[in-house]
Amino acid sequence: EKQTLVRFRIDGILHDAGRIPREHHDSLINRIKVLSKLRTDEHKEIQDELKKWLLKSPQPSTGLHWLKETQALHLFPELAAMIGIPQNPEFHPEGDVWVHTGHVLNAAVQWKTGDPHHDWIVMLSALLHDCGKPDTTKFEEKRGVSAWRSRCHDQVGGIVARRFLNRITSESHIIDTVIQLVRAHMRPGQLLHEPISDSKKNAD
Repeated sequence: EKQTLVRFRIDGILHDAGRIPREHHDSLINRIKVLSKLRTDEHKEIQDELKKWLLKSPQPSTGLHWLKETQALHLFPELAAMIGIPQNPEFHPEGDVWVHTGHVLNAAVQWKTGDPHHDWIVMLSALLHDCGKPDTTKFEEKRGVSAWRSRCHDQVGGIVARRFLNRITSESHIIDTVIQLVRAHMRPGQLLHEPISDSKKNAD
């Protein structure tokens, strides 16, 4: 990409405003932050700290514990919101969304390849995969069974993830890819339980 597309979001809809040479991208971002009275180095500091424990730690959940113990979690309200959010113990005997996220982070280490770009996307996706649960979790009945459910948390998670990612990086490819993975993380399990139609059987 030799140009940066400039877009404005109005009432949730993106509008193209023009293009600028790629070499002016960082200057534009910094100028916007200055006009908005934001620190120009803040997202880089946060990103560097996250990368340190997401990419280098053999047990990334220790980073979550560190954030909580040092009271630095207020910098990441989307993560702090996971604490205490209950889950159906039939599927998540490990505990709440915060504990579950730590387990997923540790498991995701096996999917790292050593490519920093790839691994950054994998680990951010693991970190944010259930970030939509705090806004969607309810105790409700379905077919006579009452349990904690988080309907559409994958889609809501895409919205929450974008808010989180916009604060730590300006790389649109990383933001868009992680959001796609957050929104799609339930699909493998759903596909396993979908009935196979006759047309699909014949196609096989």
